[in-house]
Amino acid sequence: MNRKNQQASLIETIIISLSKGLWFLISWPIKKILKLKTKSEKLDKIANLQKWLEIERLLESNDEIHAKHAVVVADKFFDDIMKQMGMKGDNFGGRLKNAENRFSQVVYQKVWDAHKVRNQISHEMDYKLSVGEAKKTLDNFRSGLHNLGAI
Repeated sequence: MNRKNQQASLIETIIISLSKGLWFLISWPIKKILKLKTKSEKLDKIANLQKWLEIERLLESNDEIHAKHAVVVADKFFDDIMKQMGMKGDNFGGRLKNAENRFSQVVYQKVWDAHKVRNQISHEMDYKLSVGEAKKTLDNFRSGLHNLGAI
């Protein structure tokens, strides 16, 4: 009797696998014909790049207030992109942790480092941020955005 159950289970597994493969073969061309988009394809790279350039322009004034603002806005922008892409989590940190496999280890660490700078700005009243450090922080966020295909 055990052997019959194993054979039935094997047959069920094969049928399910074939069904999934067939569904993919049928649905993929239909999605392309109807131009249905995946979550990453829904990102408007041009609009995202324009928004990103606005964030970088905040540094042109070369003062600490605008530098801090640029980092905070960049962090929020990055978080919004993660939400648009369907990354799960209760906050930036949770979403980033859940999306770790989407980044190289180097880029993942850069984004964490950038987010830490944002946290220091937000939670430490006397935190000093140079324009140079702000530029480096924005570069780190930008690396992550490139990695995600958002800009």
